[in-house]
Amino acid sequence: MQADILFKRESLFPFGKIELLKSEKLSGLRSVVRTENELNELRRRIEEQIKSAKQSLYEEGRQTELKLLMRLKGAKLLVSEEKRNEIRRHAALLEISLLLDEYAAKSEALDRLRLEIEDEFRQPDPMDVFFENEQFREALKYTNADFYEQGLGKKSKSGGGERTKRSRLETRYNYVQRATVKTSPLSHFGVTTYRDERPAEIAKYGLNTLIQTLLLQAVSMDEDKRRRLVYTFSPTVRGENERILGLYFEKQMLHRDFGWLLKQEDILHQKVYVALSEKRRDSEEKLTYAELEQLVRSEERIDIDSLIANNIAVPDYGIYLKDPAVFLDLVEELFGNAWRERFEAAASGKLQRNDPGGELIGYIADKLESKYPVDLPAMLAKMPLFYHNVIRREAFDFPAIPAERQKQLLSEFVSENERGRCIRNYIRSRHERFAGSSLLEIICMTKQAMLERNFDYAAYDRPSVPDQKKNMLLFFQIDEASNLVLNNIASGSGHLIARDADAFSPELAEQYRNHCRRIFTRPYPVYEVVIDEEISNKIDVGKSDLPKVRWPADFARIRTALTEEGELCFEYRGERINLTYQGTVPFHLFQGAKRILMDLIHPWKVEYAKIKTYNAPFRQEYELKPEQLDSGQERMSDAAFAEKLTRLFEQNEYPFDFFVKEKKEGYALPGKPVWMSLHSPVSIKLLRKMLEEGRTLSVTGVFPNAQAYGQDGRCVEYGQFIVEGDEHVV
Repeated sequence: MQADILFKRESLFPFGKIELLKSEKLSGLRSVVRTENELNELRRRIEEQIKSAKQSLYEEGRQTELKLLMRLKGAKLLVSEEKRNEIRRHAALLEISLLLDEYAAKSEALDRLRLEIEDEFRQPDPMDVFFENEQFREALKYTNADFYEQGLGKKSKSGGGERTKRSRLETRYNYVQRATVKTSPLSHFGVTTYRDERPAEIAKYGLNTLIQTLLLQAVSMDEDKRRRLVYTFSPTVRGENERILGLYFEKQMLHRDFGWLLKQEDILHQKVYVALSEKRRDSEEKLTYAELEQLVRSEERIDIDSLIANNIAVPDYGIYLKDPAVFLDLVEELFGNAWRERFEAAASGKLQRNDPGGELIGYIADKLESKYPVDLPAMLAKMPLFYHNVIRREAFDFPAIPAERQKQLLSEFVSENERGRCIRNYIRSRHERFAGSSLLEIICMTKQAMLERNFDYAAYDRPSVPDQKKNMLLFFQIDEASNLVLNNIASGSGHLIARDADAFSPELAEQYRNHCRRIFTRPYPVYEVVIDEEISNKIDVGKSDLPKVRWPADFARIRTALTEEGELCFEYRGERINLTYQGTVPFHLFQGAKRILMDLIHPWKVEYAKIKTYNAPFRQEYELKPEQLDSGQERMSDAAFAEKLTRLFEQNEYPFDFFVKEKKEGYALPGKPVWMSLHSPVSIKLLRKMLEEGRTLSVTGVFPNAQAYGQDGRCVEYGQFIVEGDEHVV
C-alpha cells in the first residue's frame, strides 16, 4: 500500500484545444508591426534623399525636378503610380523613385494584412465546439443556470435582461478557458483524482452554505418562526484576576462583490449584556428559544430582538450545516413539504434549475434587507442553490520526487513561523498568570496586549520546540523536460483534501487519518478547528471525520497546559489534544483573535516569495496598465488595438500566450488568472475591455505549455504531502 495520499487535478478538455480560440491570421500581427517599422525606416531614408536632392537641384536651378519633390514628405510619400512614373523620367530622381516604389509596395502589403486582421475580428467566436460537449454543458447548468439557458437560446428567467454582446462573450470565454487550461475543482470543469486501488467516480452535491446561513438568519429575524431554532450565545471573556472584559461577538457584513459574509470581531462592554451573560456562566453554549425568553424575561433594557440584531444570540450553524437531515427537517417544519423537496432535489443534484427560486429569495430579502445594505435579490439570483464536484479514485502514474529533493523543498520553502513562536512563548511565560483562563480568553488578552503595544516580540523571540514536524502540501506540474514547476505550497495539515473525505475508500480514509496524526510530535488525539463555517460555500471547513472544536464556543472550554519539557499544549474535556485547521483559506489571511489562534497551531509557514523567485525563469510576471495603451480621444478598432498591443508586447518582450490577473487595491490576493493570447480575437476584445475599465493587470507566461501535455493531454496538476522524516513510496 502507498505510504501517503497522492492526487491529481485535471482539466475537462485537452490543453491543446485552447488553440481553437486562436487565429492563424492574427499571427500576422507581428508582420504588421515589422512592416510598419520597415516603412518608418524607409520613410526616413526617402526624406533624407529628398532633402539632399532638393539642395542639389536648388543650387543647379533645376526647377522642374525641384517642383516634383516639394510636397513629398510624411503621408504624402505614398503617391500614385502615375506620379512615380513622372518622377522616374528624370534621371536625377531615379533612386528616389525606386524607393517610392518600394514604399508603395510595402504600404499595399501592410493594408492587405490589416484588412485580413480586421476581418478576423468580425468573424463569429469559435467557442461553439466547446459547448457541444455534454459534460461541459452539464457543468454550466450546475454553475450558472441563467447563462446555461441563454446559451441554449432560451429566455432568461432571472429578470436581469439580456446581457450585452461583449459581456456574454466574456462569460462564454471564461468558462471555456476554465475547462481547458485550469485544474481547480468545480463540477466537470476540473476533476480531482486520488490514487487508489479501488476505482470509482463519485458525483458530489452540496447545498450552498451561504444560502443556508442567510435562510437561518432570516428565520431568526422572523417572530413567527424563530422559536424552532437552536442558538448559541456570545461567551464572556475575562482577563487576569477574573476581571470581566466583555462579550466576544462578531459583526457581520455581506460582501457585495464576492458573496461572502465578512466578520469583524469585537468585545462588547455594555454592562447590561455582560450581566446577562453572567447569568449563563458555566452553562452550555447552546440554548433554545424558550431559554432565551427565560433569560431576558426580567430584563427591562434587553429583549430577544436586540440579542439577535447584535449577533449576541445567533443560530447554531454547526447543527444545521453539518447534518443535511437536520436542516431539511427544519425547512419542512417551517416552510412545508414543497420547500423541503426543493432543497432535497438540490442536495442530490436533481433540481431542474440550479437557483434559489423566487420564493426563497423573497423571504430572505424581506427579513434581512435592514441587516445587509446590499441588493439581496440581485445577489441571491446569481447564486446556485447547490454545488457539484466530481471525485475519482483510480490507479495512475505519479511523478516521483526523490527523497533528497523533498528534503530540499522543505528546507527551502518552509520555515518556522516566528510570529507563532513568539505568541507561544508569551503565553508559556504567563502560564501561572493565565491559570484558570480559557484559550479564548488567553487569545483575547494576547490580542489586547498587541493592540496596546505591550507585546514585545523581541522579548519572546527565543527557541521553542514545535508540536508539528515540518510539513507541506505541494502542488506541482512537470514540464516537457521533466522539470518540477511549483504551482503552490500549502500547510501539510491535510487541508484542501478534507472536503473530499466522504468520497475516500476505507483505505484512503485511513491514510488520511494517519497523515493527520503523523505531522504531530505528540501522541494526543487530533481535533479539527472549525472556524467561520457559515460565511461561504468555498471555505470547506469542518468536512473531515476528525472530532471538532468550534470557534469561539468550544475555545471557552479549552485550557492551556505545559508538557514535561515545558512546551505549550492544549487540554479539552480532561485530555490533551492536538489542534489542526483543515479549511481552504490560508491561515495567514485570518485577522484579529483568529489569526492569533492560527499562528498558535501553525508552527511552520510557507515562503511564498521564494516560490515566485523559483518560478521566475519561466513564469516572469509583468504589469500591464491602461495608460500604456491609451488610444486618446479617437476610438480605435479592435484590430488597431491588437496591433498596438503587439507592439507593446514585442518592445517589452512579454509572452504572447499568457495569464492575466487583476491587481486589486485593498485585497490580499489578486483576481483569478485568465488565459489569453495575442493570436486570439476573443482574448484581445476582452483584454481591451479590462484595460478600458481601468484595471491594472499582471501578465505571466503560460508554463508548462501545450508541449508538456502532448497532442491530447489534459492540463494536470499533482498534489503530494511532504513531512519531515518520512520516506514516501510513490
